[in-house]
Amino acid sequence: MTARLTLATALCVCASARAQAGFEWKAALDAGSVRQVMVAELDGAGPPELAILSATGELWVYSEPAPFAFVLSASLRTPGYALAVARGDLEGDGMPDLIASYYVFPGADGGLEPGLALFRNLGGAAFASPVTTPLGFMSFGLASGRIDGDPFDDLVVAAHSGTSIRLSGSPAGLVSPTPIGTNADHHSPVIADLDGDGLLDVVQDNWATQDLALLLQRADGGFPESTVALDGGGEAFPVIAADLDRALGPDLAVLTRSPPRRVWVFLSASQKPLSFRPPASFIIPSAAALASGDVDGDGWIDLVCGLGPDRQLAWLRGAGDGGFSPPEPFDTPGYAYSVEVADLDSDGRADALVGDPVAGLVHVLRSAFDAGAGGGADAGAGAGSDAGPPDAGFDAGPSDASVDAGSAGAAQASGCDGGCEPEAAPPPAPPPGCGCGHALVMALAAAAGVLRRRPG
Repeated sequence: MTARLTLATALCVCASARAQAGFEWKAALDAGSVRQVMVAELDGAGPPELAILSATGELWVYSEPAPFAFVLSASLRTPGYALAVARGDLEGDGMPDLIASYYVFPGADGGLEPGLALFRNLGGAAFASPVTTPLGFMSFGLASGRIDGDPFDDLVVAAHSGTSIRLSGSPAGLVSPTPIGTNADHHSPVIADLDGDGLLDVVQDNWATQDLALLLQRADGGFPESTVALDGGGEAFPVIAADLDRALGPDLAVLTRSPPRRVWVFLSASQKPLSFRPPASFIIPSAAALASGDVDGDGWIDLVCGLGPDRQLAWLRGAGDGGFSPPEPFDTPGYAYSVEVADLDSDGRADALVGDPVAGLVHVLRSAFDAGAGGGADAGAGAGSDAGPPDAGFDAGPSDASVDAGSAGAAQASGCDGGCEPEAAPPPAPPPGCGCGHALVMALAAAAGVLRRRPG
């Protein structure tokens, strides 16, 4: 009887939220020990596909023939434990390939054997068996882009220990490894034209020195390095490049993981020479992942954090001038160690994909926000300004009071989606075949439809 009353109460509570802004649960996709979720156009037709990387080495590709109706179109596997995935047209044939970093343990010598696995796109949702490239280091972050202007995408491979490398794409696959950046631990490379000269640059975190490395490409192909301080913010992962204020070009949003965890916003102040305004930051103690996209359809980029064991997303609504409202929490059906946002139903609002490695699922959540419908925060308030308190029950911490909204200052990430180096381990997954708790969560979500904001 107790269980029945609890279920009925939960259904009533969730049903009462249907009229509220938030996220609607739409689907749960098998994802194993999900590490990263990526939305990418892979087959050249229709909506983009979902690529889900599991830490145990599986790489699943889901197509979406109808909104929120997903079909497993490819099941791939790396030679070992998987760390990160990216996509890029490395052969110049117009079909994006998939590249994953991995490691084998124990290797032939009893130690770690890290490498890259290239899955060539054969068309028609088919991929070739992986072609592997050995690495001399573990890599928790990959980024692809047409760095040298030829028809082939290149790959930046972040080095967990040592110097990151750049690999050139070619008809023969990945060739010509070249060091890029200095000797520091890196986890989150991003490729973007930061200074507006038409050449792609690289941004990556420096874990050893706890700052950001800006590698601005010269006309001769060199990448001299400068740094942006994080003021003791700690290890940064992920780094996101996006135009947050529609002004001078790509701005940066960064999640730092040393307590207290923060989301930093660096707005570009000038491109020639490149400089950033003083940063704004938000303290979000449980933040485990960060993504960017227009969640409410108002035309401005928002930020979304996955809050790991708190089973929540935190939404920072973009005001359009580079400012953000304080983090607003929304419950999710499970753990939120990775997050990606993308418009999956073409309604102009970015939906959320939330990775739960404990249940082995990626939850697909449809955005039910209306443009201009925030959660009580002043949408026009810049980052760091007094925009009102977050909802009760969610200790987001204060924004930095020293940052003026008008001067809040100055990378595409798949988001860490799952933690770069594993975070404090989530609770162990239930043994195979034990899905009672998961079944109850799914029943609640399916019956109620809306995942609502936590009540105050």
